Amino acid sequence: MKSKEIAIALLAGIAAGAVIGILFAPEAGSETRTKIKDRTGKIGDFLKRKTDELRGAADDLADQAHDLVDKVSNKVDGAADKVDYATNKSTKN
Repeated sequence: MKSKEIAIALLAGIAAGAVIGILFAPEAGSETRTKIKDRTGKIGDFLKRKTDELRGAADDLADQAHDLVDKVSNKVDGAADKVDYATNKSTKN
């Protein structure tokens, strides 16, 4: 979780720095607004890409976890079958 918090703080710092830099730049208001629009669009695109990447990674992890649960479940079922077989065999003798 700590790396997630660091990444969020880094992105917030970059965004704040960009906005402050643009606002204090010696340019006309229309140029400043255009730059703000362009940069916020780029930041939005970046965040969307990163969100999609994280969603994909989360989906992959969920699939791996599901596969692991299936494997463990199958092994537990197999062990339970062996115990049942051994129990039934010993009670018949």
